[in-house]
Amino acid sequence: MATTKKAAPAEKKAGKKTAAKKPAKLKGVTSEVHIQYQHDGIGHDLTADELPLRVKEIWTKEMGNLVRDLKDIKIYVNADESMAYYVINDDVEGKFAL
Repeated sequence: MATTKKAAPAEKKAGKKTAAKKPAKLKGVTSEVHIQYQHDGIGHDLTADELPLRVKEIWTKEMGNLVRDLKDIKIYVNADESMAYYVINDDVEGKFAL
């Protein structure tokens, strides 16, 4: 009976960071994402491009921060709640109504 050896896990080198894998992009393809939802019986439509602009406005106008300090935005849309939740610079969390 033949046996196979499992490869030993690779050791991580101290101080070396692994880069986060970026999503693949479609070359030569234009796209637009629309988020459609119902709120109070009324249908709404917004594009995904509008959401980061709203977070930028919150960051600058409501929080009093500078645009140059805005490095990273993650946005999670919950259409059932008509809310968008965001994380700025992996540190600041918040939400806003759609």
